[in-house]
Amino acid sequence: MQHGKIILLSLLCVLLACSGERTEGEQPTSAPTERIQFVFDSNSFTASKIKAYTAPGEEENTTQLVVVGESEDGQLAEFHLKNISRESSSLSVEKGAEASFTYRHNDDLCTTALTMDNDSSINIDQHDPVTNLISGSFSGFDCGGSIENTVGAGSFAVTYEEVTLENSLLLDLNATPLVPAMVFVSATPEPINTIQITGFNGGTESYTLILKNDLPAGTYAMNEFDFAPYFFYSDADLNQYETVSGQVTLEAFDEFDRVLRGNFVAELVSVTDAAEVHCEGQFEIFVF
Repeated sequence: MQHGKIILLSLLCVLLACSGERTEGEQPTSAPTERIQFVFDSNSFTASKIKAYTAPGEEENTTQLVVVGESEDGQLAEFHLKNISRESSSLSVEKGAEASFTYRHNDDLCTTALTMDNDSSINIDQHDPVTNLISGSFSGFDCGGSIENTVGAGSFAVTYEEVTLENSLLLDLNATPLVPAMVFVSATPEPINTIQITGFNGGTESYTLILKNDLPAGTYAMNEFDFAPYFFYSDADLNQYETVSGQVTLEAFDEFDRVLRGNFVAELVSVTDAAEVHCEGQFEIFVF
C-alpha cells in the first residue's frame, strides 16, 4: 500500500453497551467493554486499546473530543471532533462542525478531514454526562483527496474523561524568567500537520512555538527558513522578534496519555530595531 493513498471507504466505531431498566436493590451492571472497528479498501481494523478525552472547544460554549484506538499489531487510529455545541449537559453537532481522522500502520499514513457538508456528515446520537458515554455516526471521504463521496458510513460510542492537564509554557528571555498568563494549544491535521503553542500576557504580548506534528523524540533545528519547528514573539511595545537559529528537544509522545513535553533554545532578532534576544523555554501540553 502506497503512503498517502489509503482509501477510506467506511469507518465504524461501536461500543457494546449494557442497557435495560434496573429494579430497586439490583446491583449496577459492569461497565461496557469499549470497541472500535472500521474498514477501508479491503482491510479492517479492530482496537484492543482505546482512550477518549474531552475539553473546551476552540469556539465559545463548545467541546472537542479525541478518540484513539490501537490494534494488537500496532495499527493506530485517531478521531478528533471539534466544536461540539454544548447546551446544558447535552452535546450536539450542527452544520459547521469539523472532524479529522488519522490512521497509521508502519509507514502507511492516512489523514482526512470530515466536514458538515454534502460529502460527509457527523452526528451525535446520545450523550450521558453521568457515565461520560457519547455515541454517534459519521461518514467521510477517501484519504487521497478524491472528490468522490464515501460509499459507507460509521458510528462511534466511547466513554471519555475530561482533560485535567493545564498547558504550560515557561520562558527565559535574556536571563529574565517569564510565565505567560494564558497558554493555548491548537493542532492542525494534514497537509499543514502542526501543533501551535501560544502564550499570552495581555495586550500585544504573545509567544508562539510551532512544532511539526507526530515527530518522534529527539532534537530538531529551527531557523528563519523553517515553518516548523519555529518560535517568535511580540512584546508589549509591539516589537516583533523572529528566530534566526535554535533547536527544539522533544520527549517521547504517548498517543494515549496525549501529553507532549520538551524544551527549546532560540536566538531571535527584532524586526523593528535588530535587537538580539536569547530565549530558553520549556513546555508541557495536552495534544488533541
